[in-house]
Amino acid sequence: MVFIKKNIEFYKIQLAIIFVVIAILIGITGYMIIEDLSFLDALYFSIITLSTVGFGLLHDLSPAGKIFTIILIIIYISIFTFSITVITSYIIDGEFRKKLNKFRMDKKIESFKDHVIIIGYGRNGSKCVDELLNKKVKMVIIESDLDEIENIKNRGLSFIMGDATIEETLLDANLKNAKSLITTLPLDTANVFVVLTARKICPKISITSRAANESSIDKLKSAGANHVVMPENIGGHYMANLITRPGLIEFYHLLTDDSDVNIRTEGIEYKDLKKEFKDQSISEINFRRKTGVNILAIKYPNGEFTINPSPEIIFKKDTTLIALGSKVQIQMMNKIYTNE
Repeated sequence: MVFIKKNIEFYKIQLAIIFVVIAILIGITGYMIIEDLSFLDALYFSIITLSTVGFGLLHDLSPAGKIFTIILIIIYISIFTFSITVITSYIIDGEFRKKLNKFRMDKKIESFKDHVIIIGYGRNGSKCVDELLNKKVKMVIIESDLDEIENIKNRGLSFIMGDATIEETLLDANLKNAKSLITTLPLDTANVFVVLTARKICPKISITSRAANESSIDKLKSAGANHVVMPENIGGHYMANLITRPGLIEFYHLLTDDSDVNIRTEGIEYKDLKKEFKDQSISEINFRRKTGVNILAIKYPNGEFTINPSPEIIFKKDTTLIALGSKVQIQMMNKIYTNE
């Protein structure tokens, strides 16, 4: 329904063009039958009647031909009036500008690589956007609500308007070149459809999905989600631990707060590491001496972690190192060790 409303003016322009073509065909056919003209002469008569340029006739028309011409002129004037109204409305209402902006947006998104696709700009989706903006991560938002689209536009963010459960919408968001996808839709069934569709298109993409009910977690994982998050549970867990383990929660807040706190955690993926550091041990890479960061953990392809890994552990393919350090130390680490 939204798609039809958005394109109604464009459809009217198409309709006006069809009317013009049909009217010319009627004119050609009428002159060929009534005046026994050739196709070229009948086309000439139809065009000069439509354009009202006032060129002379090839020969005098019969009474039937004159009546037909009068009717044809009335039809042409009606079509001309309709066409001018539609085109003027199309320009004044900004539809042409909207189409141009959409074309530019589509071209911009086509150039993206290793970006994040966020499905839904509601309460959870907008929070994801804020965090990714702080990290300066390229992203594309898929949203169908017109009010939310206006909010996205006002922030100057890249977006696709459409239904994320449809394959074409995900392809428009350049899913094949995306690094990961986050779906935050309120209905678990919709998130399952998004996960299924995205996993079918990109078997290796990282997918994180919101879940409203615990019974949906297994369904989402079976559909292909790498991570399933229940925001309500996380909020409750966080608030409870503020009472039982306040020191731990405060430290966690320091690690996740990007405002003015001079402490950061960073994940270093094997694929982002410079070639000369790949397949070496942590001690050989020597993060701490060169940058001051500490390696807190190493994550393996099966999702398992080793906390406080031994310096002799080799940084192998598809693994991720979790580093802790100050903002400057993390920046130095990325500059020395990664291709970013």
